[in-house]
Amino acid sequence: MEGLTRAKQRASTYLASVQLPNGGFRSLSSSQINSFATATREYETTFFPSLILSALQGSGAPELEQVRQKLTAFLLAQKSKAWTWNYWNRNSNAYRKLPYPDDLDCSFCALASLHRQVPEALTGRTLAAVAKVLIACETTPGGPYKTWHTTSSATEWQDVDLVVNSNIAYFLQLEDIELPNIVTMTEAAIRRRRFTTPYYPSQFAVFYFVTRWYHGKSLALLRRHIMDSVRLPKKLSSLDISLAICSLLRAGVTPNVVTPLVKLLLRRQAQDGSWPAATFSLDPSVRGKVHYAGAASLTTAFCLEAIQLYEDARQIVEARPVPSPYQLVSERISKRVMTIEQTDLRREVQLLWKSMLAQDADKEIGLLPWLVAEAGQLTVGESILEQLAAANLWGWMAYTTYDNFFDEQATPKQLPAAIFCMRRLLVTLHETLPQNAAFQHTVSTILERMDAANSWELAHCRGKFEGQKLIIKQLPNYTDYWQLADRSLGHTIAALGVLHAAGKDIKASQIRAVETGLRHYLIARQLHDDAHDWQADLELGQINAVAVRVLRRWSRMNGRSLTEGIDLSKEAEQLQRIMWERIIVTVCAQVQEHCQATRSALTEAGFTTTLADRLLIRLERGAREALAEREQTLAFIKAF
Repeated sequence: MEGLTRAKQRASTYLASVQLPNGGFRSLSSSQINSFATATREYETTFFPSLILSALQGSGAPELEQVRQKLTAFLLAQKSKAWTWNYWNRNSNAYRKLPYPDDLDCSFCALASLHRQVPEALTGRTLAAVAKVLIACETTPGGPYKTWHTTSSATEWQDVDLVVNSNIAYFLQLEDIELPNIVTMTEAAIRRRRFTTPYYPSQFAVFYFVTRWYHGKSLALLRRHIMDSVRLPKKLSSLDISLAICSLLRAGVTPNVVTPLVKLLLRRQAQDGSWPAATFSLDPSVRGKVHYAGAASLTTAFCLEAIQLYEDARQIVEARPVPSPYQLVSERISKRVMTIEQTDLRREVQLLWKSMLAQDADKEIGLLPWLVAEAGQLTVGESILEQLAAANLWGWMAYTTYDNFFDEQATPKQLPAAIFCMRRLLVTLHETLPQNAAFQHTVSTILERMDAANSWELAHCRGKFEGQKLIIKQLPNYTDYWQLADRSLGHTIAALGVLHAAGKDIKASQIRAVETGLRHYLIARQLHDDAHDWQADLELGQINAVAVRVLRRWSRMNGRSLTEGIDLSKEAEQLQRIMWERIIVTVCAQVQEHCQATRSALTEAGFTTTLADRLLIRLERGAREALAEREQTLAFIKAF
């Protein structure tokens, strides 16, 4: 959409221009709920700065970096020793003249924004202090929690609010903690359509805070409530529209649904780059008259967040193919990626997802559960197949990144994305067959064997460069190639999940046969890949299963020990000759043997040939082509 970049630039410039020297932002207090045009009362709070910092964390605009840094310093300076915050800037006149106790709404909005901006500031000691605050304010163990952090027993400080508890849940979710009591409270509100709160006049604020963390079973119903609320968008303030956009995108709508709302926001942007102040929350009453809090800076920050989320969602959709039958799986993963709050993590996971889609061009990874069900003639629910397909895709993203780390081909910033994908894999698998103890045990066993194989590889399959020479103390012993299967064993989880889901339609002997067949398939695939990568791997000091054979032959031919080192550049021609004269024939034969073993095992399990054909076609063709190209390759080597 035209104008998005320009709108973001203008808004960023505006926010930088109105930020206070102390890093905070002023807010207006109006006696009229629908107008701030005549509001003259100004306050300095910690609440609006917390929300502005959180909203700006999704933007990569360089001009906002200083704004975020100043906001961070401001919020850290405002915390109490107990890691709580007051609504007011503690240095302001309002803090002295209109005293409030510290509250959990302001505190957990501040904590969440700091968690995303400077996670290193939230140490174990900090989290212990936060836990004490929660315990002091809990109505029951695990929540929900009272709004105010005070020892007073006065009724006015005892309320329990949906938004306040949502902000607590959001921060705890960033720490991978979920509180079932708050989930129950939230789902009850969604079912009853009760989005009222004494602190927020607009239900759009409630939608915004809830969708920052909630992705449970009532999300579809919540999404419908939000959609019902934006049927007449021209009557809504720009603030409410921006909150609705953020909420809908986080609730899983496709970006085209909110495109008209985004266009309306762009038309409403002022010349100075801002959007006008509108009622967001309540301020202290003045002479008994209710007052409302708003700020152009807050509205502008939320509009920026809405535009950024919209752009991110469009990028995911544009990068996504529309395959069948796992279109819903792809959409589910894209939506989940889009809901990641922290911009750096979201971008890294987006890159993994785009790479995943490119790797799965033939849909083999995503379609595996359906292929297994079809070949085994098994009746398994579509929702289970979709869940297993999602698990396979999440797992593939995680495994691939971990492999790149082991091979020193990944950067540290990719590790959080890999961990995120692994956590999604585990959550998805648990939700798929939570009561199937045999399957859950299988998953645990497979992951442990993968860890063991990776540990073995790192301990035994690495050489050390000294100058130009690669020093290898001892060549790894791949024996029966168990390591090749086990390091990739996670790719069998989705297939085995289909068998376990089939229940009485499948026998234990069939599961064992399929496990055997898939192990042979993984060995064949890894040998195929190692035959292509052996030389590149050696240049990185990595000794794969094919390189072992080449190096052992080179050592015998030259009567030289690898402990003395090998200059790969000087020995390149001889190593290639060894590979193509002798080793390639053996490796191709082994690939074909393991492919045949895969077919035999799947046939024993009662499967049709469709699964084996789909899995093995590339490997069998590759082995044949390698042998056919052998003479040509040898001639090429000889010519040089």
